[in-house]
Amino acid sequence: MGVVLSYHSKLSNRAGMMRVLVLVITLLASAFASQLPTADNVEELVRTHAKHELTETETQEIHKVLNFLRTPKQNIEPLNDAFIDSSIDCLVCQSAFAAVFEGVRNGQTDKEVTDVIVNLCINLNIQSKHICDGAVSLNIPIITHIIRTTPEATPRSFCGHVLQNAHNPNFCRVTDPRFEWQINLPPPATPSNPPPVDTKPLKIAFITDAHIDPLYEAFGVAECGEPTCCRKGQSLPQSTVGRPAPAGYWGDYRNCDTPLWAYDDLIDRVAETHKDIDVVYYVGDTIDHFVWETTYELINDVNRHLIKKMRSSFGDDVLVIPTLGNHESQPTNQFAPSSVKGEYINTTWLYDALAEKWDHYLTEDAKVSMKDRGEFSILVRPGLRVISLNNNVAFTSNWWLAYDPLDAKRHLDWLVSELSKAERAGEKVHIITHVPPGARDLTFTWSREYNRIVNRFSATIAAEFNGHTHADQFKVYENSQGKPINVAWGGGSATTYTFYNLNYKIVEINPATYAPENIETYVYNLTEANLRPNVRPHWFKLYDMKNTYSLPDLSAESMNNLVRRMVTTDTHLLNIYAAFHFKLSDYRVPHCHMDCKLNQMCNIVTTVLWDSRRCEEIRRLHAQYSNRALN
Repeated sequence: MGVVLSYHSKLSNRAGMMRVLVLVITLLASAFASQLPTADNVEELVRTHAKHELTETETQEIHKVLNFLRTPKQNIEPLNDAFIDSSIDCLVCQSAFAAVFEGVRNGQTDKEVTDVIVNLCINLNIQSKHICDGAVSLNIPIITHIIRTTPEATPRSFCGHVLQNAHNPNFCRVTDPRFEWQINLPPPATPSNPPPVDTKPLKIAFITDAHIDPLYEAFGVAECGEPTCCRKGQSLPQSTVGRPAPAGYWGDYRNCDTPLWAYDDLIDRVAETHKDIDVVYYVGDTIDHFVWETTYELINDVNRHLIKKMRSSFGDDVLVIPTLGNHESQPTNQFAPSSVKGEYINTTWLYDALAEKWDHYLTEDAKVSMKDRGEFSILVRPGLRVISLNNNVAFTSNWWLAYDPLDAKRHLDWLVSELSKAERAGEKVHIITHVPPGARDLTFTWSREYNRIVNRFSATIAAEFNGHTHADQFKVYENSQGKPINVAWGGGSATTYTFYNLNYKIVEINPATYAPENIETYVYNLTEANLRPNVRPHWFKLYDMKNTYSLPDLSAESMNNLVRRMVTTDTHLLNIYAAFHFKLSDYRVPHCHMDCKLNQMCNIVTTVLWDSRRCEEIRRLHAQYSNRALN
């Protein structure tokens, strides 16, 4: 089902969604003949298609629509404002779910429901049969369970989140009132007995997004016609012209995950080069992108290898603090409330397994909360606490959102409780969590409420560390008075997926404030590494944040000033940031022009979904300064 609903990605970047909707209306008018179709007509047409009940004429019409969507068109004027708040991908999604709802209510088995959706997936040419089969079969047991047990759930409850748009809050908008909630924030507290300052230096290795593929095939097929390639057993599509370059030994810029030996080399390089590290933050996404064929056994094996390798390379005296990524679950992205115990649908199997694998690093209290919710809080040294937060529960592709929207709230309630205890104890806190704030992959309500928490506890939170995007980036929080208050640091990725160089970071922490004093980023060039498969890659320091950008410190105020400098007086730094954002990727850097660079600046200042005020200010500053320079 996850693949079925990724159909919207095929439609992204198509100019003018309204023209698409207008053509849908125009083409389907001939199918229904009597009147201009409504959204319900379109939904019924697609739903009927899923059940093999379309007439030949209707089948031809729906394929005309889908073929049109794959071809850019221009100058089609809007005819009907009724479609402004929707789109064809929203309708396809709702129609697929409507077919599932109907099947469940008619007493169909999970296999029968799966066959209907696989048929839709194949006949709409969304993916090949084995991918449709795998993805749908993995997800249907969860979806049908939610439909059977949750009367409030609707097709829009599912689709509105998975199709959430980063720029348009009305795109396939969710209207379910269950998703509107607020967390309670306590008044500030005065520390009763602040811990003594430890003057010993603190250095952290920051690693994220390994995406290890244990079946990676060096010199195999890197352009396989599937969403992810470079895996044993894959072959070139029949339509391939010529012979594409084979998969690289150390990884591949194309849609490929990380070879086991490339991950091992990264860990060994960190251990060999930075012998003075005290702590490792690993910020999730260990499992590969073959979401249609994940298994419990594969997930367990790869999670075990990841942490076992770290422990053997770093030694027992280096504390490793991990957090969960959205790829760790089975199926991918699915994180059920702890109250859900059913076989093949619960997530407690993952929490229990990781608590056992991470046992060496966890306190007894941390193990309890890890097994309950997949998150924990741990004291690194007197005065510094790390909170490993599971924000995958608010991931927009998590079907369980439609089952119990308040489960995500309970995780934030726990975060507030831990921050309150830290505040009373006079501790500083580092939060490590997989998905960064303001990302479209987190629900709006979560995004808004998390920002409220950061504002309330800005004096306690010394730093935040995220992964997920694979890009080297940071984000600056602002309070209601417009003052910069905190920074969330992105880790990049220990994978090349997609079109990145691998990297890791070394963070120097101020022992008095526990804020980052400097951050160094290390990479290797994949093109160069693959020219010498029998030689370990040449890792080098790409940059260090403080000196490269001429910063007095890494405070929120300094980072906010840097953003303004990059769009006004120091635009050469904008070019540097764009190159480092992609970690000098041979494939990405040449294609990032000014709009791409300004989007990166907007990404830095957007920490609440759909709040574009700071982004618009950045664009105005750049335009004003550019015009002044021209004059």
